[in-house]
Amino acid sequence: MIIGVAVAAVLIVVGLVLLGNWSQGKAEPVDVSSLATIGDADAPVTIIEYSDFG
Repeated sequence: MIIGVAVAAVLIVVGLVLLGNWSQGKAEPVDVSSLATIGDADAPVTIIEYSDFG
């Protein structure tokens, strides 16, 4: 019983580590030279990320 719980805990931790590594991939540049744009190309940008853990 205790060994089964320990094995399950290890599998959960390994799964969380692997999932965490996937979400930290490098961003690829996007070519926007052909898109219509307004404003200064060097304007500051704020990125807000929303998530739901429920």
